[in-house]
Amino acid sequence: MPELLMARNPEYITEKKSEKLSPVDQMKGKVEMALSFFGEKRNHTDLYSRLIKRRINSTPSEKLNYAISEAHKKSSFEKTLAGFNGQLSTDPEHVSLKIDKEKISQRTLSRNCIIFSQELKRGLRKVGVDSIMLGNALHKYLQTVVGNENIIIDPTIGQFLEGYNHIFVGTREQLKQLVLEYAQKGKLSYISAANGEPIMVPSNKAEEFFISRWQNSLSFLPE
Repeated sequence: MPELLMARNPEYITEKKSEKLSPVDQMKGKVEMALSFFGEKRNHTDLYSRLIKRRINSTPSEKLNYAISEAHKKSSFEKTLAGFNGQLSTDPEHVSLKIDKEKISQRTLSRNCIIFSQELKRGLRKVGVDSIMLGNALHKYLQTVVGNENIIIDPTIGQFLEGYNHIFVGTREQLKQLVLEYAQKGKLSYISAANGEPIMVPSNKAEEFFISRWQNSLSFLPE
């Protein structure tokens, strides 16, 4: 929906308040708002103290080394995320016009699912949306609830669906149908950890692939 481009505009929100939007479209608007915080710079003045508190039984030296190590990791993640600031959207028309194709691609999205999901979860919290991170060793994504509807939010689905360069927001059944459709077109694949090349998933394995990435999921609670 092109009008979702305006979700970051307060006038758009005011105009849409009186309209009856579906749970999926409501969440697309919220995700667009949350993306304004994606990759923003952080104030880490209390980062060390929060990290050190985790190591209750460690020595002062061990606590400090742990805090420094974790802070470096977070700084590295933030540099990665900052490169995608302004590049993401739930609207394919917006993405097609705005993205740097060197940044948004199957390869760049691959294996970034956890930090993208965590960053989007943080942004959603800022706009009043609670979500949980679901997944397993193969993939991570978000889930939230609108009314009685469970809504999946997958910011890196493009690592599996060739040419799908925007954020998926929809029900699990909608997601399943999308995955099966891409498989029928020969556009379902994943990046090999061994050589960085895409491995095609045949259509007769598409449902099994869907289950392995989006059905057999556990809840994750990253900071």
